[in-house]
Order: sequence, then C-alpha cells, then structure tokens
Amino acid sequence: GIADVNVNEDAPDVVVDLFAAFADAESDDELLTYEITGNTAPELFSATTIDTGAGTLTLSLAPDANGQAQLTLRATDPRGLYVETAFNVIIAAVNDTPTTSGLVDVTVLEDASAAFLDLTQYFSDIADEPSELTYEVVGNTDPELVSPQVTPLTNELVLAFLPDAYGTAQVDVRAPDSGGLWIESQMLVTVDAVNDAPNVEVLRIGPNPAIRNADLTLRAEG
Repeated sequence: GIADVNVNEDAPDVVVDLFAAFADAESDDELLTYEITGNTAPELFSATTIDTGAGTLTLSLAPDANGQAQLTLRATDPRGLYVETAFNVIIAAVNDTPTTSGLVDVTVLEDASAAFLDLTQYFSDIADEPSELTYEVVGNTDPELVSPQVTPLTNELVLAFLPDAYGTAQVDVRAPDSGGLWIESQMLVTVDAVNDAPNVEVLRIGPNPAIRNADLTLRAEG
C-alpha cells in the first residue's frame, strides 16, 4: 500500500514510489502499468503525473490550496489483472501574507476639504476578505501638512489637510490579517500652494495736528 501524505499548503512536489507499493509474482515492477482511478478532490492538485518507467507518481499541489483528497491507484500486469490501493493526501493550511496593489498618490490644493480612500480597494488576502483586514496608519512624514486617520467601520483612510499648509508628505498604511501577518503600502500626499487674498487691518492713528488734514494712501500687496 501507499502511506498517507501530509504536507503544508504550497509545498514542493511530492513523489510517491509505486515500485515499492506494488508487486507481481510473474512480472517485474517496470512491466506493470499504473493509473489513477479515483481522486476525491482534484482541485487540490495542479498535476498528478505517473512515470511508468521510473515507477513514480508525482503530486503537484495547486497554489494556495488546502484540504484532503483520497487518491486510488491501480496497477495492472501484462495479462490484464490488476489491484488497487487508496491513500490520503492531507494539505494543511498556511497563513499567507496579505498583498497590495499599491496606494494611489493624492494631490489637492491648499485648504482643500478632506480626501477619502477606500482601503479595501488596495489590499487583499487569501484567507481574509479585504473588509476583514485591520488597517492602521504607521507613518506620516509631515503631520503639519496632513492628518491621516483610518475609520474602522468603513475601512476608509481620511486625509484631513491643515489650514494654509502646502508641501508633500509620505503616508504609510499597514494592513494586518487575522493571523498577524501584514503588508504596508506608501502614498505621497501633495498639497499645492494657493495665493491667498491679503488681509485688511484697521490702522489706528492718534491725534496728530501734522497729519490731521493729510490724505493717506494705503496699499495692500499679496
């Protein structure tokens, strides 16, 4: 028979020795023909390859697949007689690191309203839905320009811009999954300067006979 196979998700190919599993009283091992006659979970494999000459069965696992399959092998001799044996392939799940397509850069004008980014559009994970990831801001190179905050209920990144501030900041966002693995992505936030209108201040002049009847001209330049 063939012993059960226990491997982790995304493991290298598994090679099963068929010559060791089957024997025939009248025929040598290399004269037997082998075939898979049953597979309860073919989606767990990207390929199942039999090399009759070498007497091997090679199991190639499908990416990110886990679960259990029972495979049934048949060995047939030159006279057409055959025997079958079954074994289990058990693939244990392994937590995968989340992935990201990369945050987009944001450019606004000075004194702009807050900007909102749906973080679930930029992160993903094999085991968890994007909405199940936990998002957090872990870096901001210019807190005097922008205040980034994550709203947990909506998974939105809110960029609040400080008054009369302009320049560029890098904001770093981290997305951990339920298993503790995480990935980070960075974005540039650029605030372009806007020319502000000048302010008019009241000029108070005390009693002075020398300027009582003078004309005053005031100029304001932006």
